[in-house]
Amino acid sequence: MLKDFKQFVMRGNVLDLAIAVILGAAFGQIVTSLVNDIIMPPIGLVLGRVSFKKPLPQVVPTTKKCTYCISDIPIEATRCPNCTSHLA
Repeated sequence: MLKDFKQFVMRGNVLDLAIAVILGAAFGQIVTSLVNDIIMPPIGLVLGRVSFKKPLPQVVPTTKKCTYCISDIPIEATRCPNCTSHLA
């Protein structure tokens, strides 16, 4: 069984496909790095110091609105401290 597997793998088409997949993945990483580190920074400077690589920071809410009295309450609250209603 191992002999048959080796014979299958060593055929030209399977070996060529495996090499193509590995080279394609490496080439994709090279192109991504080239675009992000070499090409985009000068374009960002020309367009007015626009930064293409830095994502906006995610703002995590710490409060929510009470559905009954519309006051701000902590996000973990199960009961409104203002109107004492139960929150879902």
